[in-house]
This record gives sequence, structure tokens and C-alpha cells, in this order.
Amino acid sequence: MKISIKKYWIFINSIMIIVAISLTVVISNAYLKSRFKDYMKMNSNKEIRNIIEEVKTQYEGNGNWNKDYLKSIALRALSDGYILTIKQDCGKVVWDTESYDEGQCKVILDDIEREMQGVFKDRDASYRKETFKVNIEGKNIGIVEIGHIGNFSYGENELWFFKSLNTALFGIGIFLLLILGIIVYYLSVKISNSIKEVTNAAERVSEGDFNTLIATESNIIEIETLRYSINNMAYSLKEQGEVQKRITADAAHELRSPLATLQSHIEAMIDGVWEPTTNRLDVCHKEIIRLKRLVEDLWKLSKYESENIVINKKSTNISELVRDIKNVYSFNHDNNDEWDIEEDIYSFVDKDKLHQAIVNIVQNAYKYGAGAGIKISLKRKGRYFELSIKDQGPGIEEEDLPYIFDRFYRGDKTRERGKGGAGIGLTIAKKCVEVNDGEIIVNSIKNNGSKFIIRIPIR
Repeated sequence: MKISIKKYWIFINSIMIIVAISLTVVISNAYLKSRFKDYMKMNSNKEIRNIIEEVKTQYEGNGNWNKDYLKSIALRALSDGYILTIKQDCGKVVWDTESYDEGQCKVILDDIEREMQGVFKDRDASYRKETFKVNIEGKNIGIVEIGHIGNFSYGENELWFFKSLNTALFGIGIFLLLILGIIVYYLSVKISNSIKEVTNAAERVSEGDFNTLIATESNIIEIETLRYSINNMAYSLKEQGEVQKRITADAAHELRSPLATLQSHIEAMIDGVWEPTTNRLDVCHKEIIRLKRLVEDLWKLSKYESENIVINKKSTNISELVRDIKNVYSFNHDNNDEWDIEEDIYSFVDKDKLHQAIVNIVQNAYKYGAGAGIKISLKRKGRYFELSIKDQGPGIEEEDLPYIFDRFYRGDKTRERGKGGAGIGLTIAKKCVEVNDGEIIVNSIKNNGSKFIIRIPIR
């Protein structure tokens, strides 16, 4: 059976609170009871000494005792649970409380025994007698036998005090239980509401509502982290959704334009409106080449994005690889380029894929470099080598920078369709660099060109 986090939290914490308070009350009660029994034992011993001293003062000499005062002492002691038997040194009984009032003695002893077993759980609550000698100036004048229940005796005041202490202890336990219960319920509701808000937001995001935003902050680190993650996820999905719409529109345009051209030209020639001249067939041929290039780029991209992509890494002279590319482009373009290649840089890479990445970026630099030439630099940078390619073009808008490696993405102002291309070259370049454990960094200033930096570990 599944339950809500609020009920689960309340249940678990309630159990913990009840157990903790119960243990505290039980342990405190046992400790207080033990200390109280020690106190009563000490008090009982003191009481017995006082009784003996009082009895001693009632000796009148020559074997005579003040029996009236002895009676008073004995009856007062009886109310405290002590039964006195006073004898002369010869063994003759001077006073015996049990003989004087056996019924009252039995009632008091039964009450004390019941309280000892009920309140203190004293298993040794049996009647016992202790014998004490009465000496005056070193001479034995008699003995006092004191009978009592258990290890100590007590009066009504002591019993009332102990019961009151117990009642107060249990009352404090119940009070704490109520207070902590209220606190747990409050925290449970607060935590539950925070989690419920995050859960509801996650459900809305899963349903496509990317405008969802959890505004309520939480003091709990985990919930606040989750709130931040949900908000970021919603924002990222919203951004990706907008990018995907743009990608779809660009892809549709890339396919629609050549197909529309082909369709209109071929239909015109089929209907006899146009003669199939060389120029018109050449236009159709170029559009077919454009479609073929787009399909090949898509095929390359799907291959590089595939989980089964084959990586063939080996030790490669990066300096030589860049120089080979320089020789090709120096032959095909005006000699306005600047190449700064540090010698003998080696790394363990997939040469073909790195070559593809560099070529794509160089072509991109020529395409948007406004014919001003490009600057290429290959240098060691600690544990990495960096290949930077800078053009003198119009630069890239700041809002376009996060998306330039997305397939089909082209900023409207910096990537005019008239220059050709389908916006896949940089995507392929990024994939080729990533499979070589590297990264591509882009720096661009409006109207001051763009700089692409390939950074790969030297191994």
C-alpha cells in the first residue's frame, strides 16, 4: 500500500517521538525511584537512630522506664511503619506495640506492604525485625526490637511526594508529546507541500508546459536543489523546443527550395512551356547536387552521432595534418591567409575525423570571412594543443552563440542562405572533436569576426 510522504513522515516521526519520550520517562522514573529509595533508606536509618535515642532518655534507672512516654514514642513510630518491642537487659518486655494494638499494626503493615509492591515494585517487601542495644555510659540497659516492611519505611507525606513527582514526570512526557506532535505535523505539511509543488511542476513539464516555474524557495537543501533542477529543466526544454522549431523550419526550407525549383523547371519543360536548354538543365543539376550534399551531410551527422561509431585512434602528427590542409586551401584561395603552425605536435586521435572537423571550420571561415583572409594558429598549451581559426567576417550575434552547433541552425544576420550550406558543418565538426575527447570554443564580436578554437589533449 502506497501512502503520501506527509503521512509517512508523520507516522515515522510519531513513532520516534513516542519511543524517545517513553524511554525518557521510563528511565527518568527508574532513576528517580532508585534515588528516592536511597533517600528513604537513609531517612529510615536516621529515624531508627532517633527512636533509639528517645527510648534511651526514658530510662529512669534501676530497671524502671517511663512507660507513658514509651507508649507515645511507640505509637508515633507505628504511624511511620515501625513496630517497637522494648525489653530490659534481662529480657523482660517493657513495651510491645503489637501486643498493645495488634489489629492496627496489621492494617498499617498491610498498607505499607501493598504500597511497597505497588508503587516501588519492591520484591523484598517482607516484614523483618532489627535488634538494637540501648547503652548508657557503656552499660547495657536493654534492647529495642524494630519491625518494619522491606529495606525502609515511609509515611504518607513521602508517598504523596513520590506519587506527585511521578505524576509530574508523566505529565511532562504527555506535554512534550503534544508539542513535538504539533511541530512534526507542521514540518510534515510544509515539506509535503514543497515536494507536492515540485511534483506538480514536474508533471506539467512532462505534459509539455515548459513555462512552469517553481517560485517558492525551500530551506531544505535537497528540495531547493530539486526545485532549481526542475526550473532549469523547464527552461532548457523550452529553449530546446524553440530551437527544434527553428531547426525544423530551416530543414524544411533547405529541402523545399531545391525541390520547388526542380519541380517548376521540369513541369515547365514537360508542358512544353520551356525548351530543355543546357542552362535550364544545369540549374536542375545544381539543385540535385545541393540535395545530394544535404543528404550526405545528414548521413555523416547520423554516423557521427551513432552509438556504434567506429573510432580509429592512433598517434598523429597534428602539425603535419594542419600543414596538409594549408597546402590545399593555399592553392585554392588568395594568399591572404596567415598560418602559424608549431612543429612536432603529436596526439593520439582519429585522424580522419579531426581532419573533417578542421576542414569544416576552415570552410566556414572562408564562407563568412568577407574575403579578408583567415588566421590559423596551432600551439601547445600545457597538456593540450589548441588550433584557432579566425575570420574577419561580420561575427555572430550573442544570442546565436549557444546554438551555432545545432543542426540546421543559422543566425539570420550572419549566415545568409545565399552563401550556401545547410547549417550542418559545425554540428559535424563538434561531433568529430568530441569523439577525440576535445572541445570547441567560440569567441565572436559583432562586426569583428569569429574565432573557433579546437582544444584536444596531447597524449
